Amino acid sequence: MLKKIIKSIVKFGLVVLNRVSCKTYKRLYPKYLRWIGVGIEDNYQQGGFDPWISPSAYFDPGYPGLISVGSGTTISFDACFLAHDYSVDKELYAQYKEHGLLLGKINIGKNCFIGARAMILLGTTLGDGCIVGANAVVKGHFPAGSIIAGNPGRVIGNAETLLSKHKEKGDISYWRGDNYDTFEMVLPPDPEPKR
Repeated sequence: MLKKIIKSIVKFGLVVLNRVSCKTYKRLYPKYLRWIGVGIEDNYQQGGFDPWISPSAYFDPGYPGLISVGSGTTISFDACFLAHDYSVDKELYAQYKEHGLLLGKINIGKNCFIGARAMILLGTTLGDGCIVGANAVVKGHFPAGSIIAGNPGRVIGNAETLLSKHKEKGDISYWRGDNYDTFEMVLPPDPEPKR
């Protein structure tokens, strides 16, 4: 009970810190996740450009040791990682008078991007450089560089093609400066009016 209270206080402090000093938050939050049992690589920050884990991301509190996140991975707000599933419990009890659940590891590769409110389910492995779209429900094994979207999540493309497409369109905004505190905003041109 005391450990839960301490975890809650530390988490609250980190959420407040994110609003005061995002840079410090990004350095400390992976250490907090490691402390509660999530497998975060020691060199998490060095793995890619400016990785960030939202304080609202949900890591299965019952089984955090089944979740691992590679260095450089960014996790957007309200993303959910569930390493357990109780769906079999009711039928198991009805037939055998026993309770049970399904457990499975979640392995996220290096330099991945997990979109807002994505749900990553037990038994999922994402290769390095995968992109998971917002609200996707993902379960299974996905090769490096996959773009995964939908419910159920499926591969809809690859990261290299996506980058090439946006480079060609010229609609990428680039970060500039030593502290990455400013960026050069590029907005796509207004569409031609219809006649």
